[in-house]
Amino acid sequence: MLASIEPFVSEMEARAKRSAVVPLRPEHVEYLMPRVAIFDEDTVREHWGSGATEMLQLAVRSSVLAWAGLVDGLPICAFGLHASITSDTAIAWLIPTPEVRRHRRLFWRASREVVAMMLDRFPHLVVHCQANYDASRKWLERLGFVEIPNASFHVAHQRTTPKAFVPGIGFSTLHLTRT
Repeated sequence: MLASIEPFVSEMEARAKRSAVVPLRPEHVEYLMPRVAIFDEDTVREHWGSGATEMLQLAVRSSVLAWAGLVDGLPICAFGLHASITSDTAIAWLIPTPEVRRHRRLFWRASREVVAMMLDRFPHLVVHCQANYDASRKWLERLGFVEIPNASFHVAHQRTTPKAFVPGIGFSTLHLTRT
């Protein structure tokens, strides 16, 4: 269940600004799902056994915090944190649309602010990044995330062998600690 949080800006202020970060709402999810990058949708479905819609809905339900990144009042990404109340570590997730690429500078500035806010709440952040998704890895490294050696894993191809491990897509685990 989502914790009650103060958005970076109110909904009214968000409409007046070019960009904003607001708590993720069901209508944001509905708007985002048809726009999720095909690469991400196919990857999610093939390797996790369900589509991006189901994954985003699960992420929203199981996150302690979740937000939408808006540009001109429309969501271009959803992101959030999974965490335990007994831990100071949170696992960050992001589901972008192709619109993120059109707003790289804006996304970069917002990313730095969001990561700083996340580190205020949780001193240790972890992300699982698709190993072959170079743009994502570079973005995370530029934000200060560092790969955890020997923490990579593979997701088996769910459609072909749901119970047996078959080398599938690789994921690297990166982390960032508040200093």
